Amino acid sequence: MQAIAVPTDSAPIGSPEERATTQEVDCAQLTSLCQSWLGPVLRTLCLFGSQVVPHAAQPNEARGVPDLLAILDDGALDPWLRRQGRGVLLRMVRHHLAPLTLALSTGGQTLAKLNLVESRSLFAVLTRLPDVYLAGRLSKALHPLYSRDAACERELAAAADLAALQIARQVLCGLPRVCDLADAAQACAALSYRAELRPEGKRKLQALFATHRRFFIARFVPLLTQEAIRRGIHHDRDSDCLRDERPTAQRIPAWLSLSCLLWRSRLRSLLRWPKQMLSYRGWWSYAVDKVRRARRYESRS
Repeated sequence: MQAIAVPTDSAPIGSPEERATTQEVDCAQLTSLCQSWLGPVLRTLCLFGSQVVPHAAQPNEARGVPDLLAILDDGALDPWLRRQGRGVLLRMVRHHLAPLTLALSTGGQTLAKLNLVESRSLFAVLTRLPDVYLAGRLSKALHPLYSRDAACERELAAAADLAALQIARQVLCGLPRVCDLADAAQACAALSYRAELRPEGKRKLQALFATHRRFFIARFVPLLTQEAIRRGIHHDRDSDCLRDERPTAQRIPAWLSLSCLLWRSRLRSLLRWPKQMLSYRGWWSYAVDKVRRARRYESRS
């Protein structure tokens, strides 16, 4: 399965220049470990997060452990947890605040954060959008590592497309009356950071968009334009911006809907902490390291 291309405004991902300066991720090792651990219930495995989209402004920046998403067969998670000897409490919360995050380890060393979700649960979350945790991550660049068959490969692509569409729809709810489409695409990239209590600051978000501007514009601008027209928002082709001339009374419900989603997402991000403390071995050291790296990044001139 080929990786989703991630254009950058500097050295392209995987170029010789970048390989010499960024951390290496042994994708073959991660894939082999996940296949061995999860067995035949594994439908799709992909890499997401900072290991896929490093910041060109800080090529040597440590990015922590890789993030993996494993999509499993429906009904497979509970029996798998039982076979692993996981406790009743963890099995009880497995479907709440999806995904379930475990440490992928070997020889006592954590190699990756492994996020488990069943296929039906994934699409239910992306459709209902109780928060933007999964939608925000799947709407960004992904690096597919394994698909059981062509249908599973299409399933991952469909999930990523749905996630991007949902993010674009939510961003449209909160744009000013006149907004450049590039700025709207940047808002799409930043939405998941606004919706969670995270240590990253504005500088990190600006670097993320600046480095991968072409990717985010290619990903979100067609969806933003399509959804804007459907809502009666004018697309000014000459200035390449959106002009919302709808009455204020028509805009307010959408703004309120976005505000509620953001507050709900922040609350659910807080509730994820005790769940991850229960499921992810090494959670505290991971959290401390993440905060330290974020502060170090923001403090640089």
